Amino acid sequence: MKQLVALLLFISITSSAWSQQKSYYPSPVGFINDFEGDLTKEENAALDKAVKDLLIQAMDRQVYKGMEIAIVTVTDSMYGDEKDIKDYAVKMANKWGVGDKSDNTGILIAVSRKLHKVYLATGTGMEKLLPNDSCQKIIDERMLPELRRGRYYDALLAALGGIKESLGIK
Repeated sequence: MKQLVALLLFISITSSAWSQQKSYYPSPVGFINDFEGDLTKEENAALDKAVKDLLIQAMDRQVYKGMEIAIVTVTDSMYGDEKDIKDYAVKMANKWGVGDKSDNTGILIAVSRKLHKVYLATGTGMEKLLPNDSCQKIIDERMLPELRRGRYYDALLAALGGIKESLGIK
């Protein structure tokens, strides 16, 4: 009987711990989703405007129909049981429905100050103009220098500039 109680207690404790580690995908609040609280109100508004301007320019140039961009700062509690920020960002973009579903033209920029992670996820419809090596170059050359200085707004703005350049938008 003691063994049965011990086994039930062990199962209860481990299942409770596992459930606390589950990844969490909060609902988006707009183009800018600062769940870590890294941005000021003014920075949030400026990034929102920059995203909208980029999307308007892309639409005017007919770069991609239905292209959409979301920016998210990821807390450690959101990240949960994911092994890689890439997996988390791709799942989040899919859950949020970033971009046109039929053309898969979404871009999600995920940054976590606390976890020291960053990823630029693109839908398969964006791969011609924004392939993985271009995304990594944007991260390495534009974002990381700013992130290392603790300038999250500047890093995100630089990412948008890199995306714009990759899409051939001036």
